[in-house]
Amino acid sequence: MLTLGILIEALTGRAATAYTHSALTRQVLTDAVIDSRLAIPGCLFVALRGERKDGHEYVADAFERGAAVALVEREVPGFVTLDLRPGAGLPATQPVGGPRDRGARVPARQGPRAR
Repeated sequence: MLTLGILIEALTGRAATAYTHSALTRQVLTDAVIDSRLAIPGCLFVALRGERKDGHEYVADAFERGAAVALVEREVPGFVTLDLRPGAGLPATQPVGGPRDRGARVPARQGPRAR
């Protein structure tokens, strides 16, 4: 079973428990997709920049279709993010409208269905 915490540890080499959203790190990832139209409940959406399209433009669509988290490389307006860059200070969560750095981020779902 792949959880967001295991994914964070694999990407960063740091224990996911170092992050403040511990409930989020226990999120089980049901699948991983790069096309928001294929997002299913509980999946990881990986936003890639292509030659013609930028997956970051489809993060909201992926969440609407049930994605639990999205892996992005730049900030996405309207989403709380977890900074996964090496050496990033903790806590790594930043609210919308707060100070921002550039880097790999995992937007967390917001609103009444937030986990």
